Amino acid sequence: MTGPTTLAVFLALVVRASPSPVTSDTGHFQYISPRPGAELVSRGTTIVVRPADPYRTRGRGMLASMRVQGSVSGSHTGERIVAEDFETFAFRPHRPFEPGERVSVALDLPGRDDGTFSFRFTVSPKRTEPDLTGIESFPSATDAPALREGTPRYSGFSGRGGTYTPPEDFPSFEVTALDNPDAGFLFLAKEGTTGRYLMILDDTGFPGFFRSMSGLSRDFKKQPNGLLTYFERVAGPAVRAMDSTYTVVDEWLPGNGYDDLDSHDFQLLPNGHALMFYRDAQTVDMSEVVPGGDPSALVLGLVIHEVDVNKNLVFEWRSWDHFEITDASTLDLTAPVIDYVHCNAIESDVDGHILISSRHLDEITKIDRQTGDIIWRMGGSQNEFTLVGDVQWYSRQHSIRRTASGTVTIFDNGNLNTPQESRVVEYDLDEANKVATLVWEFRQTPAVYAPHTGNAQRLSNGNTLISWGPLGIVTEVRPDGTKAFEMNFSDPSHETYRAFRFPWSGVAAAPYLWAQAAPDSVTLHFAKFGDPNVVQFNIYRGSSPNPTTVVGSTGTNSFVLEDVAPSETLYVRVTAEDEKMIESPFSNELEIVVPPSSVEVPAASGVMTGLTLLQNHPNPFGPITSIRFVLPDAAHADLSVYSVGGRLVRTLADSEVEGGTTEVVWDGRDARGRSVSAGIYFYRLKTGGQSMTKRMTLVK
Repeated sequence: MTGPTTLAVFLALVVRASPSPVTSDTGHFQYISPRPGAELVSRGTTIVVRPADPYRTRGRGMLASMRVQGSVSGSHTGERIVAEDFETFAFRPHRPFEPGERVSVALDLPGRDDGTFSFRFTVSPKRTEPDLTGIESFPSATDAPALREGTPRYSGFSGRGGTYTPPEDFPSFEVTALDNPDAGFLFLAKEGTTGRYLMILDDTGFPGFFRSMSGLSRDFKKQPNGLLTYFERVAGPAVRAMDSTYTVVDEWLPGNGYDDLDSHDFQLLPNGHALMFYRDAQTVDMSEVVPGGDPSALVLGLVIHEVDVNKNLVFEWRSWDHFEITDASTLDLTAPVIDYVHCNAIESDVDGHILISSRHLDEITKIDRQTGDIIWRMGGSQNEFTLVGDVQWYSRQHSIRRTASGTVTIFDNGNLNTPQESRVVEYDLDEANKVATLVWEFRQTPAVYAPHTGNAQRLSNGNTLISWGPLGIVTEVRPDGTKAFEMNFSDPSHETYRAFRFPWSGVAAAPYLWAQAAPDSVTLHFAKFGDPNVVQFNIYRGSSPNPTTVVGSTGTNSFVLEDVAPSETLYVRVTAEDEKMIESPFSNELEIVVPPSSVEVPAASGVMTGLTLLQNHPNPFGPITSIRFVLPDAAHADLSVYSVGGRLVRTLADSEVEGGTTEVVWDGRDARGRSVSAGIYFYRLKTGGQSMTKRMTLVK
């Protein structure tokens, strides 16, 4: 349960022109952030202090006396925050610090003769955040096992809430093992090249819930408080939470001085706090670190935040204060971009401290959540543990989880091991003597190699659920190594990132709507996930957003709109009614542009003959394809690309064209230069009063 509401007091106190004398005594404080002497600190940093016993009762007085002075920016006022634990105190400046300046912080110390304590930190010299788009790249997956015979590709879904036809880009898969798995449902955020979805599947593959996502979405899971969280990057990065009605009820946005919220992991703690982390890009003169280093290298650090129920920062940990760049001994440290940590998992340990997995350090680290100090480091160049029962350490691992029995499980991608093989390992950790003993592992037979992503989850019945990342395989295995469940995506481009199994019971507050558009009709599909009491769906249609006119009702999960015209734009949404005639809220709304007809020839004379639109080549393609058309005479030609839903993606030609064969290249980008997602597209040629359309498939 959450504690009392945060007390946030805005004090417009102008700080003194110079800080109080520096005192070396830090015994009054359990935790200070930024750490005294820290460098490369964010311009928008929040200053956090946690007094040590017995001084915590005087924390409000310390906070009220806090004075912040920038060597360039001068005195700072700010929001003074008492966290809901009443033990942590924060100062959030009203304006950012200046790049590269030194900041001094002073507080009054109750009961001391000199009455002051002060410390300093240095702000990062960077003025703007670098563009990190595409900076994260992964090696290709190899040695994926062949798909075995199993449950065939479905043509429709059946279950609570009706039977419905999936979207065209919904993933297909085969269930190849089904032998009394643990109770619960599979939670996946499907990545890949043919659509992105959040999915909750039962063991037969029936999706009790799904939602199409327009941008990068991953790490879809159930949190201890019952909320479903997922990372989403559309206009910007965010973590969002849904309740059991699939309604978004909360979100966590970047803040406290950092913008690049990391998509790898997010944890809600029992007290309502959240653990989240960021990539922090800084320009570093690596020629002073290693021979041949780039003098202006872009180095990516790690920043961990714990925020309370009111999104106030109560804990910050920065790799710059604890890890040396040279700890990443297996990276090329002369490269222009160095992602030297690459944290991909965070875990609240049973004792309240924090475990993190750092892929590029090949290391699991335990961090004291109260002080910010490192407790131990396991694996990698700074390893402190003795390995027992295993022949080699994990490498480029992707997850760390503490089990109920006290062991830890790690998904070992195995990139640097010989041979390259992925596995799950379970260690018993003697943290006092720093001994890691292998007590269990699982490898596929034949061996597989998943060079990135993946995870392992210990289930309530003792089984382990494993996601094999880019291989598109999800396995539930018993302690004896036999399989209780396995599912394979049939398209190797599908990735699961992580998969989880949780008990779940959800009933959607509103229907979910998707559609398939053709030149002469639009087929609507809808479902109110998890609700067996739907009697009928009501279809609302209009020529502008938020339609209020009912154009039909149905007791099934689909409805065909036949009175549509090629290239018409329509807006559609639906509601559901139960047996008491209680109508649900509206579904999501679709803006649908009806595809143009294959040939549109007007009745008027003067129709051009000899017009030819050829099939694009190659097809399927990724990302470049050529489109050729033939005109008998010079004419104005309009060649445009449309989505499967009829939305204009890009106009490739709109000008006078000579007679004969013309070739136009499409690079898979929209009118704003952005790469479009994989899927089915139409291209239409309009000229001389005629129109011709063909279909093409973009893969990645």
